[in-house]
Amino acid sequence: MRARRRTGIAALFGILFAPSALGADEIDPWSRLPAILANIRAPSFPSRDFAITASENVLIQGVTIVNAPMWLIHPVLSKNVTVRQVKVISAGPNNDGCDPESSSDVLIEDTLFDTGDDCIAIKSGRNADGRRLNVPVERVVVRGCQSAAATAASPSAAR
Repeated sequence: MRARRRTGIAALFGILFAPSALGADEIDPWSRLPAILANIRAPSFPSRDFAITASENVLIQGVTIVNAPMWLIHPVLSKNVTVRQVKVISAGPNNDGCDPESSSDVLIEDTLFDTGDDCIAIKSGRNADGRRLNVPVERVVVRGCQSAAATAASPSAAR
């Protein structure tokens, strides 16, 4: 019987892990989670609720995010990301709803955004790192979403 490689992300205590972050060559990277969690200190800055980095085939569906401190859903350098039937309710000054950054094949659908900042901000990287990596955001589809924020959607490029 062949071992199967797992894909996707695991969320524990607001920290998200992708298999690539745990060891791409491992058959079961999830077995290392307890050791990794034991060495993590709480950040001294506001964290993003769903920070997805260098991942593939990500599905965030049917969750409600309330009063988060910063960008709420933030896929970076990721492929095939779906955000579906999510409720984002957070009125802080810098809490964008969904910010796909340097990612491709992103679908945001049937989601409610009630934020104090951008509902959706499509980014091609930011600052010096954005210019250095030079990875565009590609093939983003937004449909069936509702917004109740100062700015509903804003494309932005590396500055």
